[in-house]
Amino acid sequence: MNSSKIIVTRPRDQLHQAITSIQQNLAENDLEIEVLGLPLLEIVPETDQALAQAMHQGLLEAEWLSFVSPNAFLAADQLLKTFHYEWPRHL
Repeated sequence: MNSSKIIVTRPRDQLHQAITSIQQNLAENDLEIEVLGLPLLEIVPETDQALAQAMHQGLLEAEWLSFVSPNAFLAADQLLKTFHYEWPRHL
């Protein structure tokens, strides 16, 4: 009997897809490990117009840009769109 478990802590709206992907990978490799969902994270959109303006100004002046995660990019993108800012073309 295998008592190993994988606990997935993605945000609730990303949890199902992550669990399904892990389960498929386990099945493809003939591994029987229970996969549990525990949504410990919640990504909350930022709605501060001053922050959006400052971020946009910083983007205009930036030479390059890197995000630490897809969620970080999505949050930044949503903040810009909320206040009708566009991504600078040079980035």
